[in-house]
Amino acid sequence: MKKQWYYLKYIGKEITEHKAVLWFWLLVRVVVQTALPFLQLLLSANVIQWLLEGVEIEYYLLKLALWLGIICVLEVIKSLLELYFDKESDVFRMTVMAKINQLLYKLDYPLIISEEGQENFDKAGNLVASPAQLFGRITQEFSRLLTAFLGMVMYIGLIAQVDRLYLVLIALLVIGLLIFKNLQKRLAPQISAAVSVNNKRNSYIRRLYGDLRLAKDIRLYQMANWFSEIKASITQDYYQLMQPKKKLMLAENTFLSVGIILLTIFAYIQSVRLIANQELVVSEFVVHVGAITLLAGTITEFVNQIATLDQDLLQMKYYDEFMNQTPILNHGEGLSLPTVAITVELRNVSYTYPNQNTPTIHDMSVVIQAGEKLAVVGENGAGKTTLIKLICGLLQPDEGEILINGQPQAAYNIHEYYQLFSTVFQDSFLLTYTIRDTIIQGLPFDAAHYATVLEQSGVERLLAKFPDGDQTHIVRQVNSEAVQLSGGQLQKVKLAQALYKDAPILILDEPTAALDPIAEDEIYQDYLRFSDNKLSLFISHRLSSTRFCDRIIYLAGGEITEVGTHAELMAAKENYYRLYEAQAYYYRENIEHEVVEEEEVIEVGGLI
Repeated sequence: MKKQWYYLKYIGKEITEHKAVLWFWLLVRVVVQTALPFLQLLLSANVIQWLLEGVEIEYYLLKLALWLGIICVLEVIKSLLELYFDKESDVFRMTVMAKINQLLYKLDYPLIISEEGQENFDKAGNLVASPAQLFGRITQEFSRLLTAFLGMVMYIGLIAQVDRLYLVLIALLVIGLLIFKNLQKRLAPQISAAVSVNNKRNSYIRRLYGDLRLAKDIRLYQMANWFSEIKASITQDYYQLMQPKKKLMLAENTFLSVGIILLTIFAYIQSVRLIANQELVVSEFVVHVGAITLLAGTITEFVNQIATLDQDLLQMKYYDEFMNQTPILNHGEGLSLPTVAITVELRNVSYTYPNQNTPTIHDMSVVIQAGEKLAVVGENGAGKTTLIKLICGLLQPDEGEILINGQPQAAYNIHEYYQLFSTVFQDSFLLTYTIRDTIIQGLPFDAAHYATVLEQSGVERLLAKFPDGDQTHIVRQVNSEAVQLSGGQLQKVKLAQALYKDAPILILDEPTAALDPIAEDEIYQDYLRFSDNKLSLFISHRLSSTRFCDRIIYLAGGEITEVGTHAELMAAKENYYRLYEAQAYYYRENIEHEVVEEEEVIEVGGLI
């Protein structure tokens, strides 16, 4: 219960910070929603009383009009408040969503790459995913809970004046409902874990249905029936998992129905007895029986809302855990960034990814001199990309240290440290903006520098093909007027990004992996022309692209096994030599017979 109370205060604080006046309008809404059914009940009783008393028609119509006027005004206020809270609930949800997303962009990279980190984000994100989720409905739930509570107190106080035995019957009904809710709460974790796995399988299948990359295989291998069987099996498993919960809910509804029927029967018996003894007039009978009916509804709503809020507050831990993660990297004051030539040194650096047992980088030591062009090569899984992430500050070594001009990497403010790098990763991702926005990436716009970058990168010639020039949108799946860049065109845009940032360290992490060898060589030559006076790292599994580098290091199993120039490593005739010769043979055999077309970067979306 302490957790629920903590999370209740937590979410209350979030609402207050968003818009404190919501609490005032929430109370107004509760009063109006509670008053309306009670006033309608009183009006029915008064109409009967006026008719029995034989009041004059003018007086009758006047009082009726007054009552109806009050009820109509309250109905209008109720409708306006419903619209207001529908809007504000969604605004609140979107505000919290923005906070989650903003934090995600700022979180240290190690906190988001692990399975646990991804799960934390997914669970927090699910709370704002739609108006039906926690942050989209919480103000409505507060409103319903308080309305039910206020109505329950009012109706209990009203009927208790007739017979206190009602209190015993009501208490038994409430206790019974709470017992059922508690049983459901105990059952929930068992079902939730299994349903979570089922939902992941279902989500995966849904994603496959919309992936064009799979559409070819589905048709050629006639997989449609197989997919349908898998989907049907997942759906059937879900229904089986939900059976215990459904049975418990059926038992609860049966108990509630029987309880309300018995309470209503008791109310009628008592009312008839009191009327026979002239202790109750007909209009009071209407109020009495009507209050019993309204009370049954408010009790049900109150118990349901208590159970719902209890579960919702426990979900708040996902938001709390995500929003209050402890930073790993240095976000405080740090050393000033170096303004002279930069040297990078790794001293006995080791790194193991979360939930992995084998180090990806093991006891690595290397010095990269200022202005040096260093190639990092090796087979897939050798640790090339991990090495780059460590140097960039995205990851932090488990052992050893990384030095920048002799100063520990951790001594720099991480956000300032990122300014040292212009990096192009192999998994290039396109945002749905214009080519100009994609190149600038939120940096201050410098027209002269921008024009130079377009010319140097070759993007200027690319833009000449598009009517809208640099205002051309990319990613056609989002914008129907967008263009779809080929692999080579994308790399020119990525080169322009790196040139526009103009950082002192240039890193290329296999950005040309999807291109043919000739196109790859052209791209690397473009980068080479603009890497003068920069410390440059070129990562590639195609060794023909590394001959122009000052030095080459060959990685195997997370360790540096060979170091030297291209000529030196070829002369050594070890792994580098064997891999180079194998690739050269393949290219010689195939270059005359194979025409490689540049494929579009993205082929997703649509229906299969």
